[in-house]
Amino acid sequence: MTTLLELLKKKKQDLAAGKRRKTIKPADGTGRYRILPSWRGEGQQFWHDFGQHFIKNSAKEITAIYMCTDKTFGRPCTICEAIGHGIKGASDEFTTDLLKDARSTGRVLTNALHVDGPTPGEVQILELPPTVFAMIIEIAQEWEEAGESIFDPVRGKDLLIGRSGAGKLTKYTVMVAAKAAVLPAGVMTKLHNLDEYVQQESSEAALRALNSVRAATGLLPAPAASTGLPAAAAAAGAATLVEEDDPYAAAPTPPKRAAAPPAASVVVVDDVVAKPPRAAAAAAPAASMPAEESTGDSEMDELLAGLR
Repeated sequence: MTTLLELLKKKKQDLAAGKRRKTIKPADGTGRYRILPSWRGEGQQFWHDFGQHFIKNSAKEITAIYMCTDKTFGRPCTICEAIGHGIKGASDEFTTDLLKDARSTGRVLTNALHVDGPTPGEVQILELPPTVFAMIIEIAQEWEEAGESIFDPVRGKDLLIGRSGAGKLTKYTVMVAAKAAVLPAGVMTKLHNLDEYVQQESSEAALRALNSVRAATGLLPAPAASTGLPAAAAAAGAATLVEEDDPYAAAPTPPKRAAAPPAASVVVVDDVVAKPPRAAAAAAPAASMPAEESTGDSEMDELLAGLR
């Protein structure tokens, strides 16, 4: 049985995951950046892999954002799995493209200064595409082989990162600046712990992301591994994934109305429903008095008989 302490720790983790500082990305044009050494200590890895899913609805509005455990930690990702199943089951190109856009693109995080940015002395988390980071690594390796480090706090180098275009047509360039800015005093004490930053797993956010994927497809069963449900229940699309108060949850399908009865089955007159008339019975005799009935007066009887 889950204890109260375990529940409190889990809720604390969920809240912390939603309060991460924002990263910065290379600005349009050419910007000057100084990538800083590792927060772990001298000679340690100074970057951390990272990935996120941005899930949108049919109006292309973002309904959920959740980290990708595959791109971040190299572990299986339930959101990637859900998106993959959704793409396989999609019946139209629009839904397929919507789900493909929700797939995570890996990023690389580093501590850096945006030297010619609005806050040049503030240590920020710089988010780079893998292709850009690969260019930086190639440059760094060449300098390391020459006996220098572009990441050294004293003798390091500024990098000029150029960005142009947009979307899938975005292009980047990286080169070493001829001069390097002097690092502000105490900057090495302000490095962000990227190991802590990427710890963004949250059961609440994961649930919202899964529900958003399901809402986008309308076909995807809930992954059993992420819900703790038996596989059979998950395969049936168990409704426990949908929280009643969750604004991102897929709305339940309204019940169909019963078919209207045939128009001839009822007759409505002044809001009173009457049964349809039965088949007409045999016509009654037109006479108001039986033919053989006598009035008791012989003359009257004769007169009536003449009228019949």
